[in-house]
Amino acid sequence: MQKIIVVSILFYIVSCARTKTINLKSHSFNSTPAGIIHLIIPGLSEEQFLFMDEKFVSGGKSLEVNRFSCFGSIWSHNLTEISMDMNTSVVSQMTGVPVSEKKCDVYQSIPIWSKLKPFAYKSAYIEYGDSVYDEATKCNKDFFNDIAVFSSVKSSRKKGTFHYQENLDVKNGERLFDRSCQTSECFSSLENNFFKIWEELKKSKNKYVMMTDYTLINLIKKNRKKDFLEYMKNLNIFIAKTFDEIVDEEQNVLFILSGANSMKPILRGSKRRSSLNLRRFERSMVSPVWANGPQAENFCGTYSSYDIFNRFFWQSNELEIPFKEFLNL
Repeated sequence: MQKIIVVSILFYIVSCARTKTINLKSHSFNSTPAGIIHLIIPGLSEEQFLFMDEKFVSGGKSLEVNRFSCFGSIWSHNLTEISMDMNTSVVSQMTGVPVSEKKCDVYQSIPIWSKLKPFAYKSAYIEYGDSVYDEATKCNKDFFNDIAVFSSVKSSRKKGTFHYQENLDVKNGERLFDRSCQTSECFSSLENNFFKIWEELKKSKNKYVMMTDYTLINLIKKNRKKDFLEYMKNLNIFIAKTFDEIVDEEQNVLFILSGANSMKPILRGSKRRSSLNLRRFERSMVSPVWANGPQAENFCGTYSSYDIFNRFFWQSNELEIPFKEFLNL
């Protein structure tokens, strides 16, 4: 009888000590992130990473998307169409609302940064290469009131600008223009701007950054193969740096990378990487999602693009957190 009790205790200890994992990586489930990074890249598909051979991958490392613990996919559809335009897909991820025929309706919804504000999250939105700001504020002038906006788009403004090499303040309701974007292209990279802004946000206990980068989709449309490969190389480096300097270092940051209106390469004839032809890219009805960190488990599977919003807040009934009740606002 005594042996049975001892064995039972040992089994209990072993079961409690078991490490929880996801995608072959240790993972803490039902945790609340102190930091959230969400990068949306219109046009991005998982196949595009395969066109980088060893000379395009920084330091001969493997593809950095392999560091994410969870992979999913999102359908690009709304209430009336099975396919959405690019900005509509981006905005649906901001608001969690499927866009109807009346586009202004979606901007009357509460965006994710406003949902996070009562929980002391300081937020910033970085847009690079294109913008939804004007369309949003025409429909709802208060849409960006609870977030600081940094726009890397062509502008001749002399005031209300920023540069990553200078001091900057992250102020809700303020829109600043990237001073390096005086011509058709910006000299400051998304990486430069993001790490500068994140450094400022670190002064707050909780922080949220959303980024939309239209560079890739513009390169595909213009059939700029060399620049496309260079972009994918730089994206690989950006992912590595974000993991090394933020995700792995701070230990409590949710990192999301998602596509919108993904473009998939169609192979014909040669299967070699050198045969890449951007004119053969075709639009897909699904886009990829990669996630790592607290609550990354919520982003596995296949779901609608606007459902990304709710997955930031969902948690199991096993643990109670304030986010769950807040969804009822």
